[in-house]
Amino acid sequence: CDIAFFEEPLKGNDIPSLVELRRAINIPLASGQMIQSMTWFRDVLNAGALDILQPNAAFCGGISAMLRIMALAEAHGVPVTGAGGFDGGARARRHARSAWRACSAARAVCHAS
Repeated sequence: CDIAFFEEPLKGNDIPSLVELRRAINIPLASGQMIQSMTWFRDVLNAGALDILQPNAAFCGGISAMLRIMALAEAHGVPVTGAGGFDGGARARRHARSAWRACSAARAVCHAS
């Protein structure tokens, strides 16, 4: 099966149901586009419920919130593909990803010295 990931697989983003679905199928799960709660992202990562996070800066709290979500995801080894294509979400996502790359590069330089 050549499916990259199953996006927003469950209505309501119910974490226990995501965990159960993730165990039942061999397709990576991605979600989070409409989530407005940092707590949800933290809880979904702690539960191991998703393979890919998709926060939308327009909903999750802006660029600062996206950076916090990216840090949480990195600590859990979960990739982030930001969502958003309206209301400035795409621009905010690009800014957050650029800032994250700059911060990651700075951390790599600091750890190397």
